[in-house]
Amino acid sequence: CPVLDFSHDGKKVIVCKKLFYRNQLSLWNIETGAKEKHWIHDHLLDILGACFSQDDQYILSSHSTGRMAIRNITDDTLRFSPAGGMGVPKGELSENGSRLAIIHTSLHLNLWDLNTLEFRKIKTSRHHNINVDITSDGKYFVTAGATWHPVVFEIDSGKLMGRGLPAHKNKVHAMAFSHDGTRIATGGSAKYLCLWDRESMKGPRINCSKYDRFRSVAFSPDDKLLALGGKFGILQIRNSKTGDLVAALDGKSGETRAVRFTPDGKHILQGTGEGTIHLWEVSSQKKVGSLKAHQAEVLSLKFTPDGKTLASSSRDGTIQFWDYKTQKNTRTIRLSPGNTGSIYLAGFTPEGRHLVAACANGLVYLLRL
Repeated sequence: CPVLDFSHDGKKVIVCKKLFYRNQLSLWNIETGAKEKHWIHDHLLDILGACFSQDDQYILSSHSTGRMAIRNITDDTLRFSPAGGMGVPKGELSENGSRLAIIHTSLHLNLWDLNTLEFRKIKTSRHHNINVDITSDGKYFVTAGATWHPVVFEIDSGKLMGRGLPAHKNKVHAMAFSHDGTRIATGGSAKYLCLWDRESMKGPRINCSKYDRFRSVAFSPDDKLLALGGKFGILQIRNSKTGDLVAALDGKSGETRAVRFTPDGKHILQGTGEGTIHLWEVSSQKKVGSLKAHQAEVLSLKFTPDGKTLASSSRDGTIQFWDYKTQKNTRTIRLSPGNTGSIYLAGFTPEGRHLVAACANGLVYLLRL
């Protein structure tokens, strides 16, 4: 079947199909029914997906080589991203959906502007990166890993803005920017929680050895609280400025690699190693629901821009859509588990029209919803 996507103005459509071992990408005018342009990509193997940029000036297509191609519709110029390889990626979308950062288990981080489809590659470390987060406005990103300390970069310039001390004394597995972009929370295998000021890269270090090793962290919408997921299923709620413990909740569900506050800040979602998503009420600190979401570990939790739908991704190769208020599943997307493996990130573009999925085989998918 051909891959289809409509332009944002509704006047054109992309048709992508394979014919005689050659990938053909065609641009059609919907009003006249005429084919306006036609391109052949016989050197890129299969085209897995294609979509228009926000201004309808570019076509972005993903390929089975792990590369992405960006074609200018006006002058037919073509640019490619580097091959994704087969490394295990980690990724993050900015809260406004405009920036995508992908780690391919390397010393570099790949950055995409999802409005213009501009691609950049930034060298971040002398050692492998493990995790990444982006400010809500898409201006800065922070990454860390085997170096034990976080580093902050300005996205537009690629300039190193700050480097923290190696406070964790082990690998950093969890990190998050506050919603206002001024603070960073990091956690790792050494059971320390570090709270950083983005500009000075200084802040308190809290010893949390009584509880759990951190695997995920998230700020509440008002930036007053932190939710932290651990290796053994303990969900901690802490004061985001002091690190003081508010509550330690035992989900009894194994490793927690994904936590997320609901948009109204009243609940916390905990994605567990068993594939279940627990719903905790912040005020009462009680579990008020559980979603049997996946057959394997939950890896990411993201809301649509309107805050009405939750998307969860997993090691089982699926993305599930939920109405978290009614706790009902509304849609399932399976990305051929034999090819994609774990889906480490599933998030939305700014208008909520496309879904971005980063997979363990090094490919990034853009899916029309």
